Amino acid sequence: MKIVAEGSKADLERFLAAIRIENTLIKVEDIEAEFSDAEGAYEDFFKVAGERETDSRLDVAAEHLKELISVVRDGFKDNGSRLDGIGTSLKEISGKQDRMIDKIDEAREEIVSTREEIVSEVQGLRSDLKGRTDERLQRIESDVTEIKAKIRS
Repeated sequence: MKIVAEGSKADLERFLAAIRIENTLIKVEDIEAEFSDAEGAYEDFFKVAGERETDSRLDVAAEHLKELISVVRDGFKDNGSRLDGIGTSLKEISGKQDRMIDKIDEAREEIVSTREEIVSEVQGLRSDLKGRTDERLQRIESDVTEIKAKIRS
């Protein structure tokens, strides 16, 4: 690319600094500058684009692309902090789940213990009931035998 510019040395130095572009799309690797006396030949700025050179539409597209890249980059920065927040929330949830699992385990142990007590109680009651029932049945059988004996005599 060739650029011809006229102006004060300070203006031309600022111009050179401005065209040392380095971003995602453009990287100016080297600038060769020659200074000479101004001839007053240039009153306006224009771009001469030959066949196969970029035109203004491609330049506009490049600007939009640079803006998009910048927005995406900034968006990922925000996502990083959001992901950190989500990570913290997940750790908190995990801690709560661990505490809930511990409580469930404690409740399960208490249920098993209570169940064993209830089964033992029921077995004891059945045994007592069976013993009393057997005693009463024997008394009834004895009474019936006695009644039969009296009826026969």
